[in-house]
Amino acid sequence: MQKPKRILIACPTCALNPNPQEWLMSLLSIINQVRALGFEYACLFPYREQWFVANNFIFDTAFENKFDYILRIDDDIHQVPLNAVQKLVDANKAVIGAAYPNRRFPYMVQAVNRTTPDSLIDICVNNKMVLKPVTQGKDDGEVLKCDLIGFGMTLIRLADFKYISRPFFKFEANVPDDTCFAQLCLDNGIQQYVHIGVQLAHAHVTFANNGFLFNADVLRPKLVEKKENDETATTKC
Repeated sequence: MQKPKRILIACPTCALNPNPQEWLMSLLSIINQVRALGFEYACLFPYREQWFVANNFIFDTAFENKFDYILRIDDDIHQVPLNAVQKLVDANKAVIGAAYPNRRFPYMVQAVNRTTPDSLIDICVNNKMVLKPVTQGKDDGEVLKCDLIGFGMTLIRLADFKYISRPFFKFEANVPDDTCFAQLCLDNGIQQYVHIGVQLAHAHVTFANNGFLFNADVLRPKLVEKKENDETATTKC
């Protein structure tokens, strides 16, 4: 009889989202989906650790305990679809994540490609070089290649990282953890993917409102300037 696959559900938590109707319900949904697939699982929640410490602890724990996968999630994602885990597993990729919007302007999907393919991804992020969001062509499926996938909900197949020296996350890496991991993948020829068919909400931003938020942030400076000009004109009168 074949042994069931083992998955470590890992979430470095900083209590970013205090609403249990969002983060807790999403976590319970993920656990139920993992159970339905017949996986053995465990949960790991490093609490308020520096990001490189938390992520190294997650990967070390997964390798030492012979897990097959890490399902790396953030504590401010919610609205997880009921088939999310199934879709990520069925894609059969080394690294594949869900699609979700950034919680800050310009609220683009956290799956991007470099505009200059030879650039280091960490330099692109630090120098605010243009990173273009992944786009889905009419003939594309739901699984798309990307240079960087956010860690909101990402399935990582550990066999592909078995022979890469650890720690994966370095203290001196002055970038977010998903950016550091993306560079690790690029350096070792591991392709990352986003599953456009798995869409999440991120904090207060959803795919239903990110366009409105973008427009509001673009218009806000103009409205403030108009208000100040109107007040100045009224004062002069």
